Amino acid sequence: MTRVYQNRVNIFTRILTEGIEEGSFKKLEAKSVARTLYFLSMGFFLNYFTVNIDFDLKKQHSINMKTILEGIKK
Repeated sequence: MTRVYQNRVNIFTRILTEGIEEGSFKKLEAKSVARTLYFLSMGFFLNYFTVNIDFDLKKQHSINMKTILEGIKK
């Protein structure tokens, strides 16, 4: 699990760093935000697979990503 965590955080960090350098995202601490994205996504999927959910997975994922991206967009 540690390798999965590190791999995902590194991927998110790289994407965020590129977006910051291109001017698409606000100047922020990319690795900290990458961890946040990882924790949110893991919590989302943990609940999806362990709790009797009352939402559409694709719709909720779309809302989650839109909310996050709007928050970091420049």
